[in-house]
Amino acid sequence: MAAVGLVVLIVVSAVPVQAGAQEAGVQTLTAGQEVTLAVPGVTLMTPGDGRLAGYGFETTITGVAFASRAGGGTGPVVAAAGGDQLVVIAAAEKDIDQSGFYGYGQAAPAYSVTAGDGPPIVLPSNTGLDGGTMTMLVAVDIPAGAPAIFTASRAG
Repeated sequence: MAAVGLVVLIVVSAVPVQAGAQEAGVQTLTAGQEVTLAVPGVTLMTPGDGRLAGYGFETTITGVAFASRAGGGTGPVVAAAGGDQLVVIAAAEKDIDQSGFYGYGQAAPAYSVTAGDGPPIVLPSNTGLDGGTMTMLVAVDIPAGAPAIFTASRAG
């Protein structure tokens, strides 16, 4: 059976924000850097319909925001590099692996963010999720004003 693939894209854009001066306890990210957060630290916009589905997975974008800094709680507080902004993405993935029935392999979905015409920035993905749910809360440093394209793909 030939490999079948599905790619799902969500595009968001925002007004540029300015990163503040370096503060104690705040990690300044570099362009293209991604970090997992414990809490968003910013108000997330909830998409009207954030559902994405592909071969063996369902992912729901539960929130997105653009900010100059994010995080906190028990996790890191991060700031965008000068001239950049953070895109904060919250998502939940439900494993509905049916590879035994459809023969597409058991690879986890791959997530990435592409800002403008830059290269894809790989985000965390489940590894060995077996019938459960994975939540993802990440901040990614991207150029200010650039659109952010979130991609979820599996089996190609």
